Amino acid sequence: MDITKTETESETASENAPYSNFLDNSMAKLESKKKSAKLEFNDYEIIFDNLLFPRLLLDDKNRVLQVNRDFKSFFNVSEDDVIGKDIISIFEGNLGIKIISKINELTEASNKCNLEISYKKQNMDHLFNVFILRLFQIKKAMVTFIDITKEKSTEDELKKRNKELLQLYEIGKTLQQTLDIDEILDITIKTFTQLGFDRVRVYFYDDLDHSFVGRKANDISNEKFTEIKVPVTPEHIKVYHSYTKKTPIIRKEEKYSIYSKLLDKEGVYESASLPLVNKGRVLGMISIDNKYSKKKIPEESLQALMTFTNQISVAIENAMLYASSIRRLNRLSAIYDITKISSTTKNNK
Repeated sequence: MDITKTETESETASENAPYSNFLDNSMAKLESKKKSAKLEFNDYEIIFDNLLFPRLLLDDKNRVLQVNRDFKSFFNVSEDDVIGKDIISIFEGNLGIKIISKINELTEASNKCNLEISYKKQNMDHLFNVFILRLFQIKKAMVTFIDITKEKSTEDELKKRNKELLQLYEIGKTLQQTLDIDEILDITIKTFTQLGFDRVRVYFYDDLDHSFVGRKANDISNEKFTEIKVPVTPEHIKVYHSYTKKTPIIRKEEKYSIYSKLLDKEGVYESASLPLVNKGRVLGMISIDNKYSKKKIPEESLQALMTFTNQISVAIENAMLYASSIRRLNRLSAIYDITKISSTTKNNK
């Protein structure tokens, strides 16, 4: 009986052998596909992890499914900190809310957008260009964060510089329309002050004393400033550089020098000197510093300032020539009057 049963089972197994083999082959193929699918998914994870810029993948509930390496590095988080969490909860402020709002606006016909969002990280404001791609077929959304803080800062700085250059150009034209030295100096001091410098002092060169003499300043009365004379000596580096090199210079102020008290340098960490030069001849010097605001003087701004300073030099030279012509004319007029009076007196005799 047992033997018969065994034989029957054996016959049944034999009859089902082709089906069993087919089933085994199908299962093997299925397992192979699973492994292949798993391998493809692993490949996808690796690729996503190495994509440039911080990125995250959201499900249809706006929960984080995956973040890449750049995201973890920039936002200083681990996968455990963010995976499975709502996007609103992982960002301070309303960054997450803005992203969700944009995702909800997307449609299958228009499934991507970008927006600029500011975000504070470690007490520093960052500006992001956030690119959102909504994948309706798989009910997911990918969000990419591109930090454009530096680019925006550079762009804003260029706009500011262009605006300043335009202002300097217009002011330069105004300078050429006046022959009044005091008016030229007033325009000069006002312009440098508007450009953000705390103290502006204009010196004229005196070739008899071989020194720079105070002419006008925004922090010292004219009566006091015109008494200041700074000799052109190597000890006074900025003055010596302005006269001999005829180029601008920024210098860190020493804690104490023989000129510190005279020029009220206490609390000044750095200052700049821009020589007033026309046709190779030194006419004077403009000294600027930020004693009160403590702002640094950017070296890259010196070239633009020198362009303006050269216009000031031309205006001063023209005003000096005009004043000299007026004095010469007055002398000739006086001589003529004396001669005329003398001639009239002689004829009367």
